[in-house]
Amino acid sequence: MAYIKIKKGLDIPIEGAPAGKVRAPLPSSFVCLDFTPFRMISPHLLVKLGDIVSIGEPLIEDKKCPGRYWTSPGSGKIAEILRGDKRVLNGIVIEVDGQDRQFELPDSEDKIPYLLKTGLINQFWMRPFHIPVNPHLAPRSIFVKGLESAPFTPPAEMQIEGYAQEFQLGLSFISQIAPVHLVSREGFGQFSDVTHHFASGPHPISNPSLHIHLIDPIRRLCDVVWTIDTWGVLAIGFALKNKKMLTARVIALAGMGFSDELRGYYRAPIGMSLELPTRFTRIISGDPLMGQILPYLGFFDSVCTALPESNERQTFHFLRFLSKYFTASNTYKLSKKTFPFTTHLHGEERPFIDENIYDRVMPFNIPTSLLIKAVLAEDFERAVELGLLEVAPEDFALPTFVCPSKIEMVEIMGKALRRFASQLLSI
Repeated sequence: MAYIKIKKGLDIPIEGAPAGKVRAPLPSSFVCLDFTPFRMISPHLLVKLGDIVSIGEPLIEDKKCPGRYWTSPGSGKIAEILRGDKRVLNGIVIEVDGQDRQFELPDSEDKIPYLLKTGLINQFWMRPFHIPVNPHLAPRSIFVKGLESAPFTPPAEMQIEGYAQEFQLGLSFISQIAPVHLVSREGFGQFSDVTHHFASGPHPISNPSLHIHLIDPIRRLCDVVWTIDTWGVLAIGFALKNKKMLTARVIALAGMGFSDELRGYYRAPIGMSLELPTRFTRIISGDPLMGQILPYLGFFDSVCTALPESNERQTFHFLRFLSKYFTASNTYKLSKKTFPFTTHLHGEERPFIDENIYDRVMPFNIPTSLLIKAVLAEDFERAVELGLLEVAPEDFALPTFVCPSKIEMVEIMGKALRRFASQLLSI
């Protein structure tokens, strides 16, 4: 057992945090199977517009890995096939009929085949590269993220409240694939068939990259590690116990764009529609650091954020010595506990200015700016030496937030990892 404690990082004091207990389920007439996180997969559609589908029924198959499926999060009629540039598949929208028909699940004796057929293998990520799991590459260990530290994200304890038995079943199941490391805060609970680790500190204390870096470091390309969050393990255990798929998760409606009455925690359908009442705001699926603009809740997202829109240029905004604004660089003293944030970036992208500022919020022993420059130059050999194998795009969310040069490091790193993985794994 290890105890992880960090001081580097940043808990962003943003107004509009949710509070209270989990409320009644949010209704949603449409749900969506979000396919945007799986850009590297070659999808084969198994359904067409107007088809009637059941919960857990296969909708998409991987062309390069036959038998690997993405399944329906709801029962009803296929209402829309969402596509992006060059007809890239973004998702499948289902008009829910309220009948909750369940597709018959396969036998669970063979672990990997079961995960492939039920689509539950898609709850895992693979390291290095932070890409969807390749079932032909056996992991040496599996890391379960049992805590959350990103802004507005519901605590992991909320996801498993009332489902401790299902969560334990999920842990026991995946422990038969590889040794499991469960990283959580103290008081999360005691579970068998895992190695417990406790963690404390500011964000990004919940990032699996940090846990792997300190417990089971990745040094070579063959050091394969899988990661999964609390809800993913619960979904596996729920399917094993009840012979049906879990169709809801605890989400947070947060941000100043939501009214005080609406902000809070809810048990919501997977892929629910995000057509919600807000006040001149931008609706984001995900937390303020890593979220994206989608008309539905993303595949892995448990937060819906509403931030006020702002594009008004402020004169001498860099000289605003006022206590109502937040600064991550301690330029001036702050007396408030939380601060209002908008979508305004206050500037455009420019060359690197202060390369040391990133190290204040990056708890890894990784030179952030040098690594970003290496991947921009596509010098992957140098990037590997600087720590490319150990990171994921989410690890650069805080450096992007504090960056005075407005460099989108999350996007840069995501594209670089996919490009590098494609070259080496021929996917």
